[in-house]
Amino acid sequence: MTDTGVAIDVSASPGRGAFRMFLRNKAAVVGAVIFLGIAFMTIFGPSLYGVDARKMVVRPFLGPSEADGPMMGSDYLGRDILAGFIGGGRTTLAVAAVAAAMSVVIGLLVGSIAGYYGRWIDAALMRLTELFQTLPTLLFAMVLVTISAPSSPMPCPRCWWRPPSPWAWPSCSRRASPSSGSATRRPSAGVR
Repeated sequence: MTDTGVAIDVSASPGRGAFRMFLRNKAAVVGAVIFLGIAFMTIFGPSLYGVDARKMVVRPFLGPSEADGPMMGSDYLGRDILAGFIGGGRTTLAVAAVAAAMSVVIGLLVGSIAGYYGRWIDAALMRLTELFQTLPTLLFAMVLVTISAPSSPMPCPRCWWRPPSPWAWPSCSRRASPSSGSATRRPSAGVR
């Protein structure tokens, strides 16, 4: 008990408290279950389902309720639609993981440099961060895709990761800048 009469549980770690708070939020739990189900299906689905998404398996435009047809039917070439969803999910998860990793790396790098050096470098990098935060996301993606492959209607296959990553790093940069700055200005223990 404290002086105000409120009991404080000192044995609970911050991580455990955050997990308990997460479990009390029903929408977050439902979203996590749905995401984990989708991730499980896209990672293990092709080996469990066993149908290649690129092969023609039945006649075209077969509905989902027709006998001897795939669960979700077939497309205009006779390919299984469910196999296409499972295969497309792998690509989507890969793009999301690469984009998130790039955002964290770029944001931590910019924020750490800004916080470490401070003064005018911090001010310049934070203005750059604010510039990226104010750009409209869709417009920025269209400009990047246009720049990456101006002569073809489809961007180059090796550039598939570029559009999602450049505008998500400013939030990481904003969080990293103050903490790295305070760490560099704090005197080290035992150093005189």
